[in-house]
Amino acid sequence: MRKKIENRLNMYQSVISVCNDHVSVWEGIPGFVDAFTAFKNTYETVNVTAQQQASKTVGVSAGKYGKLNTLIDSIIVVHGTLKLHGTVINDTSLIARNKVNASLLKSLSMQQLLIHLDTLIVDINNYGTFLGVYGVDEATLDATLGAIDEARNVMNSPRKAIIERKLQTKMLEQFVKEMDDVLKTNLDTLVRVHKKSNPTFFDLYWNARVIIDSGVKKSNTPKEPD
Repeated sequence: MRKKIENRLNMYQSVISVCNDHVSVWEGIPGFVDAFTAFKNTYETVNVTAQQQASKTVGVSAGKYGKLNTLIDSIIVVHGTLKLHGTVINDTSLIARNKVNASLLKSLSMQQLLIHLDTLIVDINNYGTFLGVYGVDEATLDATLGAIDEARNVMNSPRKAIIERKLQTKMLEQFVKEMDDVLKTNLDTLVRVHKKSNPTFFDLYWNARVIIDSGVKKSNTPKEPD
């Protein structure tokens, strides 16, 4: 979440807290009740969206590398039997394509690994029926092909998560704009009415309206009405 949005959410929460603590001041004023209810409901929606956004990329990398390590352990066995079959049938190209180890596979970039997996799938389709004599049956090959498909999805998951996070950020920015409009157009004006009759509420409200930016020394304080 962008720091600017996080700072504003903290301010909104402070405003809601002050208003909740002084319900007796405004509960009999329909306009105030409507404005505060709209503001509070939007804040709750924003809070849920912020949590969703924060969770979009959490754990993606750990999950990705865990799946890839499991896949590599699986395909090494298949590579070994394909290489062995290449030796038996004297196919040097098949031997070369499958002369790999775990360290080599882990050193490949994502794009290189995807190309490598595509080549492996072709070899499995062409020579898979001959691998049974080496102890690799059809069920093992099906499981390997399924693991490859799953790994492809996992390798694309970080990009998907980033795209979704950007969409969530845009939603947050729109919600923040709506909340700022409610504050400036409605609540700020309605609180102004209570400056003389309820000075404590008035002062607390405007103190809550201070946006504290932890990255700078000064706080962004809205102009208090006369």
